[in-house]
Amino acid sequence: MYVCYRLYFRGDRYNHRFGHLGHSARLPDLDSPILPYHTSADDVYLGYLPLAHVQEMSAEMFFISIGMTVGYGSPLTLTNKSTGVKAGVKGDVTCLRPTVMLAVPLILDRLGKGIREQVATGSFVARALFKFAIDYKTRYNKLGYTTVSSM
Repeated sequence: MYVCYRLYFRGDRYNHRFGHLGHSARLPDLDSPILPYHTSADDVYLGYLPLAHVQEMSAEMFFISIGMTVGYGSPLTLTNKSTGVKAGVKGDVTCLRPTVMLAVPLILDRLGKGIREQVATGSFVARALFKFAIDYKTRYNKLGYTTVSSM
C-alpha cells in the first residue's frame, strides 16, 4: 500500500496512535459532489475545519492540485458577527470571499442565523426581496431547474 496520508489520532495521555490512508482510500473523493460545479483555478476555497476531517484534507489537496486559491479560517471567525471576531473587524468569509466551502450542519446553522439576523435589520423592501429570492430559488430547484448560484 502506498501511503497517501499518515493521520495522528490523539488517544489518552500516553497512548497516541497513527493511521495510514492509501491512495485507493481517497479515490472515491474524486467522485464527490464538488466536481459537477466545474471548479477552476479562478475559484477560492475557504478551509475552516480541522485537518483531522479527512474530507477537508482531501478537498484541500484536490483544490491545491488544480491551482485554486486556498484560504484558512476558523469556525469562530467565519462571519463579521462571529464570537471570535472583535467589533468592527471583518470575518473570514468577508475578507476571502470564497466560492467553495465544505460545510457541516453546525456551521450552516450559524451562517443561516447570521443571515437571518442581518435580513431582519433591513427595510421592509429588503426583507421582501430576500424572501422572494429564496422562494424563487427553492421553487425552481424543486422543479429540477438550476438557478444562478453566485454573481
